[in-house]
Amino acid sequence: MRLIDADRFLSQIEDQYMEHDITREKYMDLEDRIMQQDTVNKVTPKEFRDRMKALTEESTPEEFHITADEYMCEVLTELGYGEGVAIFDGTEKWYS
Repeated sequence: MRLIDADRFLSQIEDQYMEHDITREKYMDLEDRIMQQDTVNKVTPKEFRDRMKALTEESTPEEFHITADEYMCEVLTELGYGEGVAIFDGTEKWYS
């Protein structure tokens, strides 16, 4: 299951709305759809465990850390921790 970064997506849509690229009605519709999806699309602990296990089996250690970081950020964002994830995303990453 691919999770969306609802906070980031809404921010982009809001920017488009502020620049008059989309109507307020379209903005509100998109926001409503994302919020509805937010209550349905949460990853379960088993799904998280299974995905992390699969990542360890299908990637090199470096690939695992890159992909796992991305996946954990998606899960955290989906759970409402988007602001903290944005801080993490804004930092320099180093993988050997």
